[in-house]
Amino acid sequence: MVDGKGKSRESSKQETREALIRAGMTLFSEEGVDLPSLDAICARAGFTRGAFYVHFKDRDDFLEAVVDRVMTDFVTSVVAAGEEGDDLGETIDRFLQAAASGTVPLMGDRALIQQLMARGMQRADNMRAGFRNLLQVALGRLAASAKAAREAGKLKTEVDEDLVAAWLVAAALGLTSLLEAGIELDFNRIRQSARQLLQIEPD
Repeated sequence: MVDGKGKSRESSKQETREALIRAGMTLFSEEGVDLPSLDAICARAGFTRGAFYVHFKDRDDFLEAVVDRVMTDFVTSVVAAGEEGDDLGETIDRFLQAAASGTVPLMGDRALIQQLMARGMQRADNMRAGFRNLLQVALGRLAASAKAAREAGKLKTEVDEDLVAAWLVAAALGLTSLLEAGIELDFNRIRQSARQLLQIEPD
């Protein structure tokens, strides 16, 4: 079925859900996880409570969706949405470029990592499990990139691929926290040092 604007019902439902999630991300970032009311979230998104309950059972269900979105966006930014086995040096460069421009999902007006880790992630085991699964995906893709780089002769370090992946994910989380705290960083030097530490050959 198509509405008056030429959109399918399913497309309209997805847009409504997306708008509610984005509104929640903004308000949780501005006010904390516990303060924004459902009415405030709906008003920010431009929808009614009725529309909210079409998509979410309750506030915890909504919070879980927001956590999943934020963490998925973060993990995607870490691996730069590349294919498995994508070039490791390029993956590092793209993440640092995103961090330098403030477009990493846990920064700026969507700096939710502290709120979600401190409050939201304590509320339900399945949220923690979801985040853990997302990080496992990032670790696997980065390890594959490290293996591909080693096989191509670009990665010279003797550190195992899974440990390279673990260090990169930890570094991404740490850099995000530093930036969120207002620490100024020289991304060009960080990029050079990352390549030196991992012994990544220049292209």
